[in-house]
Amino acid sequence: MKIRQLHINRFGHFNECDLVFPGDGLQVIYGPNEAGKTTLLEFLRGLLFDFPARTPYDFGGQGEMAGVATLELRDGRTVELRRRKGNKDKVAIKLDGQPTVLDDAGWLRLLDHADRGLFESVFAFGLDQLSQGEASLKHESLQSALFGGSLGGTSSPDKIVAE
Repeated sequence: MKIRQLHINRFGHFNECDLVFPGDGLQVIYGPNEAGKTTLLEFLRGLLFDFPARTPYDFGGQGEMAGVATLELRDGRTVELRRRKGNKDKVAIKLDGQPTVLDDAGWLRLLDHADRGLFESVFAFGLDQLSQGEASLKHESLQSALFGGSLGGTSSPDKIVAE
């Protein structure tokens, strides 16, 4: 999955903020302390996997915390995900421009089964996760995901050695 665009509405200090990620290379977000790097990471986690009921990123109780992501899947299809913080009707998905209804399992299938834990450990991590890196690699599913992602879908290190 490639993140092509994000729209952030009322999350932390971001309001009506648009970010575009062109190209196919690695995207690295960097900046000075308090620039919003962790806030952006938490927004992305919430957008993909649900905003927590309580969060330090509420926008002063004014208006709706929400966001939109335009994603490109591995097979080239485009997904537009709209999510707002709330209890009802909080997710809207368009797959290749067509409104699509997906349950949580269907959403995980679109993400190649990358659940929140895998996403946070492998694809979008902060300094805390980076410092815990060696311990987290002892989990076989993380090891398989790293090998699979970096070697074009081959999911088993043993299979690579055998080949």
